[in-house]
Amino acid sequence: MIKKRLLGLITGVTVMTIALGIIKENIVYAKGIRVKGYNTAVQKSSYKTAISKEKALQIMKDALKEYFGYNLKEEDFEMNCKLEDGYWDGSHVWSIVFRKDQKEVHYDIAADIESDTGDILYLRNYHGNNFNKAVSKAEAIEDANQFMQKFFPDKEKVSKLVNYKTSFKNDIDNYIFTFGRMENGVFSQDHYIIVEEDRSTGKVISFKKVWNENDKIPDSSKVISQDKSKEVFNNNINFQLEYIPFKGNKTKLVYGTEDIPNYYVDGNTGKFVDLNNYGNLATITKDLSESEKTEWYKKAGEVKNNKKVISSETAKKVIEKYVKQLYGTGYKIAGLKYQNNKGQYYGTGNGVWRADFYKKSKKEIQSSNNYIKIDAINEEIIDTFSDKEKLTSSVKLNYDAAYRKALNLVAKYYPDKVKYIETKQKDTERKDKNTSSYYQFNFLRSVNNIPYTDNGIAICIDKNTGVPVGLSERWNKNNKFTDVTEIKNEGNIEAMVLKHYAPTLTYSSEYNNGELFYKLNNLDDENYYPYVDAFTGKILNDTGKDISK
Repeated sequence: MIKKRLLGLITGVTVMTIALGIIKENIVYAKGIRVKGYNTAVQKSSYKTAISKEKALQIMKDALKEYFGYNLKEEDFEMNCKLEDGYWDGSHVWSIVFRKDQKEVHYDIAADIESDTGDILYLRNYHGNNFNKAVSKAEAIEDANQFMQKFFPDKEKVSKLVNYKTSFKNDIDNYIFTFGRMENGVFSQDHYIIVEEDRSTGKVISFKKVWNENDKIPDSSKVISQDKSKEVFNNNINFQLEYIPFKGNKTKLVYGTEDIPNYYVDGNTGKFVDLNNYGNLATITKDLSESEKTEWYKKAGEVKNNKKVISSETAKKVIEKYVKQLYGTGYKIAGLKYQNNKGQYYGTGNGVWRADFYKKSKKEIQSSNNYIKIDAINEEIIDTFSDKEKLTSSVKLNYDAAYRKALNLVAKYYPDKVKYIETKQKDTERKDKNTSSYYQFNFLRSVNNIPYTDNGIAICIDKNTGVPVGLSERWNKNNKFTDVTEIKNEGNIEAMVLKHYAPTLTYSSEYNNGELFYKLNNLDDENYYPYVDAFTGKILNDTGKDISK
């Protein structure tokens, strides 16, 4: 599946990503693990806890001294303490945070205390004021191992360093290590301890413990071999070529590997599973036939290119016309203004005219998000969105009809792009529940019959009304693209990519009905990366950089 960057261009659209073994937390981030129900505020004030708020606070203060040698003076900080849903279904935690900013020092002291047992699940003592990278990775790993041996000796014996990252916030650059439970050759992604080390001082500043002692790992004596699972992966995964943005107007030709976390092989049956088509999830694939594409290309045309930026009066007339065509009559235009677009976010390099639109009164602008942007030279719609439609259980427009409608919108508003987009679309949704008000289409730019994931036209169609809720275009003028004929490795593409990964026998109560399965883990540092260079076969990060350098 091609990464759909363009979805982010349409304001208000929520994208649900399903990925095996990925979590995103408010404090730390690590792949290969996840927590259920984390950070959801408890609404029932009547819930009775064995550990009081005051007791939880004392546990935190004692722990800060024991683990980090720090004496907390409450009066020096702003404090927030609330009862939240815990890391496991039915459990709760006291979430406590102390913060203050003093000159150039930012203090972030926090804890999650299990509300019935008093167990310390998360503890952090960060005093940020030094961003010099003084500690090496090897030194940090040794520090993390010593911390595990000192404070979690029983779990250190049955765990393995399975994940390593060097940063998790834009303003903080620390080492983060995940020690996953590993017993009898089986990795349990439900149980782990995360250790964070300040990259400047070499001191461990936080840990997070998610470990259910009562959860037993199934017997692994009858599962298929690792070699057999690797064969299944190789036979079922197809990696597609794509262009990605690199530096300036440069691009890179890569194989997309971002879906690797979505694949696994059942340890008992050897069945290949794609989480995009599993359980309550179903993926629809839609494309034009060859004869339909011939007719489609006939809709191509030119767009108007003015010699200079259109006036505000002309821009208002153009915007009024588009709003009427897309959303109906009765709308008023407000807040018309010119933006120079020097940063070329939309790719054209031309200026942009932007305006809000509303029906009842200007107050509606405050509560809604109706806006439109047009190119100030060729008058094309750059970006528009209307959030008036709400989620409804009534789905009157099927995917096929919405797909045809979206293509007609491309032909009408972007005729110059008709011959240069990917018409193939994929949509993954739950079978048992309508989770979105919109069908989302991303017609990626096609270069040398290869998608360029940073350019294209994104369209959202309301499932109930058929109204085009949003349109967005991003299309760079001067990008350079490598010819696909220059690729030297014409062998087994899947083998070239998968040489970086090894099947790991894994357990999780959330997947495969609690039975063992094989998942692919990166051999270098256990992280997942989205690309492999089509020429060198080396792994690239999300910016296209070779991670081996």
